[in-house]
Amino acid sequence: MISSFFFNLDSRAKLLTTILHISYTLSLPFSLSRGLFVSFAFIFIQLLLSGGLGPGLKKMLLVLPFSVSTSIALLFFHQQGQAYEFFNFTIYSGGLEKFVVINSKALLSFSSLFFLQFSSSFSRFLAALAWFKVPSLFLTLFAFTRRYIFIISAEFSRMKRAAVARGFQGKWFWQVGFMGSMVGSLFLRSYNRSERVYQAMLSRGFKGDYSFVELKFNRVDFLYILLSFLIFGVFWLS
Repeated sequence: MISSFFFNLDSRAKLLTTILHISYTLSLPFSLSRGLFVSFAFIFIQLLLSGGLGPGLKKMLLVLPFSVSTSIALLFFHQQGQAYEFFNFTIYSGGLEKFVVINSKALLSFSSLFFLQFSSSFSRFLAALAWFKVPSLFLTLFAFTRRYIFIISAEFSRMKRAAVARGFQGKWFWQVGFMGSMVGSLFLRSYNRSERVYQAMLSRGFKGDYSFVELKFNRVDFLYILLSFLIFGVFWLS
């Protein structure tokens, strides 16, 4: 099935093409160009191969409010090109072009990372990072953070329910001190919990090493990488 093609690719191939796509997108000039449409086409093909045109597209658009809020000033203060009147404001075509390009780059980069996370299991993603010689210390910290972040989240939920039961609303400025004490208490509880977890791991033979799943690289993965390099290379050099 076409929807399983992207998921069956090797995680190393997807990680390498993700880095290639983001590097290509960010290296494009701040003007509407053919290369930007190539980058959009690459993401659209990944959408088709993953079968995620519905929920996947919605999640990718989450980055737009942040990028728009940081670049909207370009519409009014980048005074280049033709001027347009918009509700008593003057918008310049040069600023509008940069605004569109910046948000397009943010959307494309976030989409590429989303597909990498969406199509690869966490264990295979760590194995791909280990194959690219990322220090094992960072991989171990990454793995444990992801594994135990749910414990911290559950601890915070219990603290929040207890505070709400005592009349805390978190809507007023004078409650900032109480919120700060909650964060401090959460840090202490997390530290104590991490010590207990670490001692339990040592008692079960943990030596500081983290094992990774075995990855298999086949012809399809090689062709996928080669095709990506050819497409981005040709349009980047042209």
